[in-house]
Amino acid sequence: MLDFFLVGVFTLISLTEVRGRPDGAHERACATLNPGHEFVEPQKTTLPYDLLIDEKRPYIDHKLTFTIYSLSNTTQVGGFMVQARDIDFKEILGTFVPTEGSVRVMDCLGGVNNTATHIDSSPKEHVSMVWLPPDGFKGQFRFYATVAKTREIFWVAVPSPVVEYVEMPV
Repeated sequence: MLDFFLVGVFTLISLTEVRGRPDGAHERACATLNPGHEFVEPQKTTLPYDLLIDEKRPYIDHKLTFTIYSLSNTTQVGGFMVQARDIDFKEILGTFVPTEGSVRVMDCLGGVNNTATHIDSSPKEHVSMVWLPPDGFKGQFRFYATVAKTREIFWVAVPSPVVEYVEMPV
């Protein structure tokens, strides 16, 4: 009888749709951007979202806007975690500033405001955030985004196109 009860409870739990953490990513995801959802593996398919950057070759010290944009109504953004990193994914660069009510910043791996995440897990067509480079930064980097449709359906550390900070012509 107990076995039948446990199977029923497990079935009900597995049928319930659960989005990402309601208050954003957990600090333990900082190093890899993997949310570590128990018993669930990240998707290996193509990301059904666009990762948009307002400029691919900005001038030194110019702020950027990064947007995660859903490609269809059936794949809205439920949760996210974004960092700017060097090309080798070793160092987190710069800081984020929230631009709308669905973004909060967090401190990762000794940095300050160097990671952006969701405030709530309600579905969104798009979410934008402002990123500030380190003072005088010149060179290449990428944004890396983990995007969750639901708790069970998510993509980890998807790289954006390369961004290269250049000097302003004289």
